[in-house]
Amino acid sequence: MLEDDVIRILRELRTLLRARVVEITRAPEARTGVVGHLRPLGGDEYLRVELGDHTPADVSVPEQLERTARQLRTVARLADATLPEVTAADVAATPPQHALLHRIVVFLEALANQSHAENAILLLRGNVVASARPVEELWHLRLDFIVKQVAAHASHVSSHGEFVGTDVFALGFWYDATLVVPQQPGYGEDFVRHRCRLVARELAHLLPELLPDPPALAAQRPQ
Repeated sequence: MLEDDVIRILRELRTLLRARVVEITRAPEARTGVVGHLRPLGGDEYLRVELGDHTPADVSVPEQLERTARQLRTVARLADATLPEVTAADVAATPPQHALLHRIVVFLEALANQSHAENAILLLRGNVVASARPVEELWHLRLDFIVKQVAAHASHVSSHGEFVGTDVFALGFWYDATLVVPQQPGYGEDFVRHRCRLVARELAHLLPELLPDPPALAAQRPQ
């Protein structure tokens, strides 16, 4: 499971950067004479990228490398495992929105698996964006109530509240985003809260990319 998630993240980065090689390696200088961009991942692992000849001009390579490195570290912490040495295989270009949703699902699946949860659901402005597993009809009926409970439990210090139910933990974050994690009764509240906050921090960096670009400002008539 961890290796599949890691390969998916690497493939998405390769598609975004149109790179020749994207890999996790413990020998970053093994390719003598080949320049690569490196980001440490903790321990002996490095994220290594060889760019191609057609890197998109509107993509910040350092920003994307740092974002991917942070996601890989988070996935490894959630799995409580060492990142495997893998190289992204050649794949067809993936639509950016589709790749972004795949990346979000990776975090939701890891959250559900590590929290021993029935599911992990991400909502934005009350609508389901993604989930680790298909959302059952019963939970579809409960989601609106849960989102309202999260808002009602927000404190005067922060607008981001949380709701702790006997069979669900929900956390509000970013702008009207909510993580809903269905649980078995008797679950460890503090453990699930910690995992949800960890994932929410990563999702907060991805969610802005789901929003459409703002309309161009109308040109002002000269005075």
